[in-house]
This record gives sequence, structure tokens and C-alpha cells, in this order.
Amino acid sequence: MLRAEAIEIDPQRFQFKIKASSQGATGSLAGVSSWSQSAEGVLDVWLDPVNLKTYVVNGHNRLGLAKRLGVTHLPCKYLRSETWQDARRDGAVANLASGSGSELDAARFFRDDGATAAELQCLGLSPRSKVVRDGLKISRLPSATFSLALSGVLSPDHAAVLGDSGLNESQQIGLLKALGDVAHMSRLEFTEAIAASRVAAFESSTELTLFGSETFSRCLIAETAKVQSWVVSRLSRDRHALRSAVSNRDTLEAEGSSIESSQADLAAGNIAAILEQFHRLKSAPGPISTAIAKAARSLALGQPLPDAAQTVIDRLLGEARVALASPKPSLFEQRN
Repeated sequence: MLRAEAIEIDPQRFQFKIKASSQGATGSLAGVSSWSQSAEGVLDVWLDPVNLKTYVVNGHNRLGLAKRLGVTHLPCKYLRSETWQDARRDGAVANLASGSGSELDAARFFRDDGATAAELQCLGLSPRSKVVRDGLKISRLPSATFSLALSGVLSPDHAAVLGDSGLNESQQIGLLKALGDVAHMSRLEFTEAIAASRVAAFESSTELTLFGSETFSRCLIAETAKVQSWVVSRLSRDRHALRSAVSNRDTLEAEGSSIESSQADLAAGNIAAILEQFHRLKSAPGPISTAIAKAARSLALGQPLPDAAQTVIDRLLGEARVALASPKPSLFEQRN
């Protein structure tokens, strides 16, 4: 047992929770009006060899409650940590192991400590814990987007998905700018948006700022969506025209079909398959997704949508001809 008044606080060194007061308390025990030893348990403390003072490492809220209620002595356990950094780490691990702390608390600790998933598992932290799992993902965020998570602009769920995306800082900022307010998006919806961004092109631009010339990447999700929508709409119209007048070249020309007369026989028998394969391959690495990305960039640079999107249709038809001419036909077989 230690006297409560003999236990010092130093939240800057030992409190790993972000939302803590200058006294290190988070307010979790603000409404408690009586002391229960069985409920409060044992505090983790550390003796600083430099000034010979004892500091609370794990139990800031309980220490604050004890002092407020006039509890004079508290059961404590001295951590055998060599340095205050080690003591902080031990306290953070104890908090996380007991289910205390948020994903952001864990992320900041992992980021400062440099701990890996394997090291955390050796310390007894379960990788199945959502706080630990998402905390590790958030800790991988670059500085700019990590700050957005700390400030609350990004929710912990969104921050975890973004941290696990593999996008670099410039791409992450570009994605968030393209999506606008993501607060209304569920975790699943945000995950799908990031998946789409892997296909959408990124347009780099250099801007003059207060800090000099800086390069930014703008995610062309909107342009990608416009190109894909135009392709589907145009092919659907072509399919309708082909079904009603496949043998009438004059009708095809009057309908403004994107398919030339020499391509009519091929397109008539495969237009439905072309649309099906387009939906399957638009998000897969290969010539079709590459053509979509190029078209999105052209659209962003000012090329009219029909002209930009037509290049995708041309590539689709070219891939169809090659696949059907192959000894083992496999429509739109992806090649590098």
C-alpha cells in the first residue's frame, strides 16, 4: 500500500490515452461517489531513479478518484521498467490487454513505440482485438492523414481502412478530396470507394503554396465513373440497335453506332458478352482498366467525354477480336 498523496502524476510521460486532462484523467470515473477496492484494483506505478519519485503509470482515473474521495492509501504494484519509456510501454500494454483505450490511443502508442504486430503478440496483445487490429492500421497512416484521424475529421473506422489501403500520402489526400465529406459513409462503403480508387487514375499537379512548390495527386474517381457510365450506356444502345437491325448497315449508321460496319458481325454475336466482360474487367489489372484510366486522365485534361470514352470501346472491341481468334477463346483475356 502507498499513500495516495505520495503518488505523482506526469501525463506527458505516462498517460497513453489521447483524451486526458492535465491531471491524466479521462473522466471515466467522474460519476462515481464511493470507493470500492474490489472494483478499482491495483495501480501500476514506477519509481523514477533520477528524482526518486513514484509516478502512476496505469490508473490515473483511479488515483484522481481516490484523492477526490479522501482515500489515503492505495494498493500499488511497482513496474520493473528500466526507463520511463519502458514504463510507459508496459502501462500501455496493460491498458490494451485489459480492454481499455481506443483505436486512436493504440495507434499513437504503436506509432511512437514502433511496435510490430509480432512484437505486440509476444507482449500478450491479441491480434483479434479490434482496438489492436485497427490501431495498427491507423498507425501506418502518413502524417497528414494521421492528423485528420487525431482531430476527428476521419473516424477510427475510416482511418483504419485508409491505413490499410496501401495508398501513399498524396494519393490518400487526393482520395479524400475527391470523395468530399466521408462521415456519412459506412466502413464498407469507404472500403469500396478505396477499391475504386485503385482503378481510377491519379492526376498529378504542382501548386505554388506558402511552403514553395508542392506536388499533389487528384484521384480521378469522378472522371472514371463518367467514362465507365458512358461506355455502358453507349454499348447498351449499340446492342439494342444491333438486335433490331443487325443486317441493316444503314440503320446502324443512322443510330450513330460506335461500331463500324466491318465490326457488325462480331459485335452482333458478342455485345452482351462485351458488356459482361467490361463489368468484370474494369477493376482488374490489364488492358481494359488501363484504357479506362487513360480515358479518365484525358477527360480531366479537357478532352470531350465521347472522345475519351470511345478509346475504351475501341480497346474492348480489339480485345474481343483477339480473344475470339485465339485457339482457346477467352474473351478479354488479360495480358500485360
